[in-house]
Amino acid sequence: MTPLLALTAAVSAFNLTCTGTMHSFSRATGSVSKPYTAIYRIDLTRKIWCEGDCKGTAPIARVLPTSLFLRDEDGNSASDTQTDADWIDRETGEHHSLLETSLSGMTVRIRMEGHCERSAFTGFPKFKTKF
Repeated sequence: MTPLLALTAAVSAFNLTCTGTMHSFSRATGSVSKPYTAIYRIDLTRKIWCEGDCKGTAPIARVLPTSLFLRDEDGNSASDTQTDADWIDRETGEHHSLLETSLSGMTVRIRMEGHCERSAFTGFPKFKTKF
């Protein structure tokens, strides 16, 4: 790999450690707030990412000049709705995540708000599969 390609790869592949507060709500548990830490491995060139122990990679939803959307999905049917979004402000490092599911009138909402710091890329694991 040429030095320029190595530098480009180092700039576009990195880890983010995000910390903040997770707020959850359901009728069963009521409102609960607690601290969270999430570690994301991100490769902007390959447009893939994973979280935590990295049991699998997923495509990055959108890369914008000032925002990175890891997930950005809305789903609706006759009886349920779901929102699953996870994004980072690339200028400030602010992290936002929202998972909201409503099924037959029962709603569960998990919202995370925090801040991310960049660190060295720890790579993606090699997956051993049988098929």
